[in-house]
Amino acid sequence: PQVGFTTNAATSDDTVGTVNIPVTLALPPGSNSWPANQFIYYWLDPSSTAEYGVDYKAAGGSISFTAGQVPAPYLIPLKILPTGEPKNKTVVFRLGPASSIVNMGPTTTFTYTITNPPAPPPVALPNRRPQAQPQCLLVALNTATPITLAGRDGDGDPLTYTITTQPNRGVLSGTAPNLTYTPNNNASGPDYFCFVVNDGKTNSAPAVITLAINSSANPPPVVSLVTPGTNAWFVGPTNIVLTASATDADGIYAVEFYEGTNTLAQLLAPPFTFTWTNPPPGAYTLVAKAYDAGGRRGLSAPVPVRVLGALPTMISRPAANGMFQFAWPLGVGGATLEESADLVSWTLVTNTLVDTATERTHTIAPVQRRYFRFSVW
Repeated sequence: PQVGFTTNAATSDDTVGTVNIPVTLALPPGSNSWPANQFIYYWLDPSSTAEYGVDYKAAGGSISFTAGQVPAPYLIPLKILPTGEPKNKTVVFRLGPASSIVNMGPTTTFTYTITNPPAPPPVALPNRRPQAQPQCLLVALNTATPITLAGRDGDGDPLTYTITTQPNRGVLSGTAPNLTYTPNNNASGPDYFCFVVNDGKTNSAPAVITLAINSSANPPPVVSLVTPGTNAWFVGPTNIVLTASATDADGIYAVEFYEGTNTLAQLLAPPFTFTWTNPPPGAYTLVAKAYDAGGRRGLSAPVPVRVLGALPTMISRPAANGMFQFAWPLGVGGATLEESADLVSWTLVTNTLVDTATERTHTIAPVQRRYFRFSVW
């Protein structure tokens, strides 16, 4: 009889689980049964580089053969343990007879290699170009005015500020971003200067700081937000079109759109329309500012709007226990639940249970023809 491994090697990564290593049993020619009781031993060779209990679990043992029986194929179990670490480690088994009755086959050593490729290098994200923010500022006649330049960087990199165009009717002093604009003596009307920001990799597009040196005899422009309407609702993702109407006897020099204190756009010529692309869910207050050629500024009435992440939804309808859940998206101010028996008169429900910041649960008594309506604001 002859015993040996079917093959001398195999390979897998550490996610394969338990594998079985086959042992080949060959009888002499003309024989159809094992000649005598016999044990074949197998053990883990010290040359293994994998660590027991960390990379694998297996144990040595023996294969027993009974005289007169046809030997069945034998499988040695090897459990591969997942670690996820980059590796190239081996588990080595050896076979050996207990006596000379059994001849060992040509393959008495089996090497199982556990491989995990090294983790790919981190992907370098492309640098996002910084943005310099434009401003329109009112300057009193013959009065130095502090100006703080502003910029944004989508990667959070620190910014440096550089003046690219100097003003014509005054001078700048200080160190950017904290500057002081001093108008020339008795100068009035419009002025401007330009700057860029740099994130250590690239410059932004230039931004314009528009200056209006004020004359008290000049009335300010009249400006209003035409769109969107007051308390308008939008369901994201969406774009909001801002349109302003501005008039002044001296002509309109510039119109700016603001969300709170954040500048959305600066327009130097009509039509004064700007598209705010995909604002995140939330409540916003929009304002338009207009500047005339004489340096006066007009401010529109604030227009509140709200962007919803999605429409309100019913999570579950009433079951046998009369319980249902309802939810509303991020960006709403709140929600109300009302009930009715006739779809005409509605009563506010006040005993809903708070599940999360945007979910409620309500349990009702088993009364037929009960209607509910759910609204958000």
